[in-house]
Amino acid sequence: MASFAGVLASVLLSASGVSGVPVSPLATDPAPPAQTAPATLPPALPPLILATGEELQPGSLVLPTHLRRVDADAVVELTFRIDASGRVADFNVVSESPPGRGFPQALADSLMPLRFRAPANDTPAGPAAGVRTFLIQDGAVVRLFARPLTEALEEARRNRDNIRLQPRLIGGDPGRVFTFPLRARVNNIESGVAVVEFTILPDGSVRDVDLVQEEPTEQGFGYRALEGVRHLRFEPAIENGNRVESRARYRVCFLAR
Repeated sequence: MASFAGVLASVLLSASGVSGVPVSPLATDPAPPAQTAPATLPPALPPLILATGEELQPGSLVLPTHLRRVDADAVVELTFRIDASGRVADFNVVSESPPGRGFPQALADSLMPLRFRAPANDTPAGPAAGVRTFLIQDGAVVRLFARPLTEALEEARRNRDNIRLQPRLIGGDPGRVFTFPLRARVNNIESGVAVVEFTILPDGSVRDVDLVQEEPTEQGFGYRALEGVRHLRFEPAIENGNRVESRARYRVCFLAR
């Protein structure tokens, strides 16, 4: 049986938004309901203060070599507290996007050896407890927010803080939506590549899909890529705390097996 083997290249995205009229989300993968930002944001968590008295900086969190690459972008929300000894305790992952790349464990491995200024009372609701958001770009931690992601983006929007996030795949299984073309299988072709470009709307849906490259041609790889990408759903690009449209490029590699 022939099937999709994997996406070998990440989504390559433009930083600027593009104009257009939003379309309805895919019926098979509805978008989550829009969240209304509160009129007044809850207080941010206190900063993480190292035992030396300095505030923890993003550059202090060094990720492993295999994650430090140009296309390694992610957003991770974590909860943890600082115990009486100044160590990280009760470490939990709230969300990671995209999932499955190992960033939460890498952040835990970076935080665990550090010594922090211990809270006055060692309780689960101590001063350092709560959701914190880590922004990773090109395999490095570039921002650390003392808030959940939704609040951090709203705060950035109000402060005109130029936060830019690339779109991230959050819905649709590539192994199911990209199927090996029947024509190629009949012609005993074992592999193929297709590159598509498309627009990701602020609601995370896809439209305006174009075929950029297909190899070999006329074997159905381009068609399968064009159809499959419409069933993916993304967390859209963020600019200045706002969700914006962007163009993306996706390279799909097919293997018969």
